[in-house]
Amino acid sequence: MDWGQRARDWRWELRQRLRRRRDLRETEAMQRETDAHDNAEVALPDAERIEWHSFWLVELYLPSHAEALKAGLKRLQKGESSLFHSQEPTEWLSRARSWSGGYWRVGHFSNRRDSSLSQGYRVDLPKTFKGMSAELKQVAPGVTAMIMNFDLAKEKVGCLQQVMEERFETKAVPIPGRPGGQNIFGPEHRKEDHLAEVRGEVRRAAKGWLRDWVPGLFIQLEVEVPSWDLITSEREGLFEERTERSERWREALGLGNLFRQWESVDLPGLLIGVPHNDRSGAVPTVTARKEAAESLASESHYQDGMPGFLSLADSAVSDLWTIWAFRDAIEAYGQRFTDVRDQLGAPNKRFGSNRRLKRLRNEVMPLSFDLQTCGEAAANQQALAQAYRRSGVEFSPLDFKVGEKKQSVKRPKQPLRAVIQEQIEERGTSIAEQGQAITEGLRVQGELLLAATNVRLQWILMLLTIAVGLASVVATLAAN
Repeated sequence: MDWGQRARDWRWELRQRLRRRRDLRETEAMQRETDAHDNAEVALPDAERIEWHSFWLVELYLPSHAEALKAGLKRLQKGESSLFHSQEPTEWLSRARSWSGGYWRVGHFSNRRDSSLSQGYRVDLPKTFKGMSAELKQVAPGVTAMIMNFDLAKEKVGCLQQVMEERFETKAVPIPGRPGGQNIFGPEHRKEDHLAEVRGEVRRAAKGWLRDWVPGLFIQLEVEVPSWDLITSEREGLFEERTERSERWREALGLGNLFRQWESVDLPGLLIGVPHNDRSGAVPTVTARKEAAESLASESHYQDGMPGFLSLADSAVSDLWTIWAFRDAIEAYGQRFTDVRDQLGAPNKRFGSNRRLKRLRNEVMPLSFDLQTCGEAAANQQALAQAYRRSGVEFSPLDFKVGEKKQSVKRPKQPLRAVIQEQIEERGTSIAEQGQAITEGLRVQGELLLAATNVRLQWILMLLTIAVGLASVVATLAAN
């Protein structure tokens, strides 16, 4: 072993590391010359206040998830009664699974950890939340949605504001596997990443609670649970008309330059926007200026102030979230069908085929029933309309304006509800067929395995017959 060569290689590697570290420091120092300007561009306007009050999660329950929903409801205890029912939620659920359009207000639950809260039932919630309200909606026969609205704790309401007020320095990060390569993250990128961390931490807490208490379709498929935020601003709207040079603080929030935004026809000033990228962790957002929000609550005869607006917003959009989540479920099942089809199409191994087929059968049969139920619901436009009937609040697309002269770009005046229902109809046509396809694939797999097993048995019997014959001949010869 050439120890001298190894020492030279080690010294060369050390020099390279020191050089790359020096290059990183020099790059950061050079890029940080513009940090003050970049921080100013993504800073909030003077006296602006961004408050993240709550967010919604929607979980769906198809035939294979019904028992988990019943068990979760029993743990949540009896909630508030709806206008039409007075029995336990589990009793209502057993009756409603064959309906469409029914609903049940499970109730409002205060965080057991917060001793200052006394209203509503108490349940163990992460400390991030002061409370949670839940409602069941029967989307279609066999398809139940649970809409949960998580109220952020007082110290968390301003968490986005705190990040927006921070100043960030440019950071250079080496690219793994590329010596000398660097990624440069300026203040705007680092602010977006920090916002994503804050949002992600809060949502993970809610999803963890959902997984422990009432897991359903999205938790089982291990995909993102549909989520929508409720955020208010003090002075300026969170959504902006598209201009040649946008104010970048909205972009940092993930809510700038939105082509997809809708305003409530019945509640002017209540907006829904869908972000075009998710670097900052933004999801579809309901928003209004704080003054307009409180005015809407008062005019609609809700409690004064923000508590009244939060109740108003929840009643206005919960029906919309139901069919939106159903559309997301169709997409998630489409991906799951692809995975299962690939498993069914994989060649059988020589050993363990029976165990593999049994495992697939246990997985595929519930999925097949779910796909069939989902397909029937997607084709039942009347049932989807009934799921939306209680609030009846429509959201129409806003015209956005481009350029310094702000020329209006008109879009079809189709309500958001109609857009989602069209997408469900388009994407749901193949769902029932997918259920039949994987069931047929499982049957074919079983028949092929049975045929292969029969062939093996025939060969084994033939070999045993030959062996017995040979043994008889040997025994006869030995006797003679």
